[in-house]
Amino acid sequence: MQRRTKLIIAGAIAVFIALVATLTLLYVNVWAAPTKQDFEKAKAAVKSLGTTFDEVSSASAAYAATFSSGSSAKPDSEKTLKNRYESSVKKLAQSLDEIENMKAIRDKEVRSANNALRKKADAFIHYSNGFVTMKKSFAECNDILQVSRQTNVAKAHREASKDCLATLDALAKSKVAVFANYARTFANGVRERQKIFDSYEKTNQPTEKSVSDLKKANATLVGSLDLEALQKASQDASGARELQKLEQLLSQKITQS
Repeated sequence: MQRRTKLIIAGAIAVFIALVATLTLLYVNVWAAPTKQDFEKAKAAVKSLGTTFDEVSSASAAYAATFSSGSSAKPDSEKTLKNRYESSVKKLAQSLDEIENMKAIRDKEVRSANNALRKKADAFIHYSNGFVTMKKSFAECNDILQVSRQTNVAKAHREASKDCLATLDALAKSKVAVFANYARTFANGVRERQKIFDSYEKTNQPTEKSVSDLKKANATLVGSLDLEALQKASQDASGARELQKLEQLLSQKITQS
């Protein structure tokens, strides 16, 4: 009986020790307030984040330029620039995750400021992806405007619009309204042109009627991109202010610690 009692006591002590150890770990890793060193570490990470944002902007501009009219970029260089852009976006996401997991984020004010930055960073990435895809669509859709005088115009237009429509349909899913609206409107115009060409060849529709319908469809293409909305989306996607606010807040926390 005495031996059993000793075992129970020993077991209880072991459980108590384990509980204390667990609570200590929770306090150190979850509950303890951030120290001055924690804020300093976070500030250094946030400060370097500006360079990471700049790299995404630079890489997206370089990649998008490969789709510009008159670009001399070769397929291999286009692939290299695409990889550079995708790597820059991945690095930005990783850096944001690392900051979010830092002890300084336990502070309520810091956490709030960081959440605001994350929201802007998401918008920034969505805008960058949309911008690149939009420029790609410009290049891929340009050749559909060159097929109106060919003999088998319906077939030629269908072939020319395959890559164009695939890119537009993908862009139509963008979370940035200006890109999604442009993609849907332009794609509708391309499909309307196809219907006109098909009707012209299958029903012997009068040339004058086809030309008139084409002018209307082409007008849809021309007015598909809202330039003012594009500029506003670019401004809305900038996280410069939120980045500055977070860095300034961390400086204050360092001084107060």
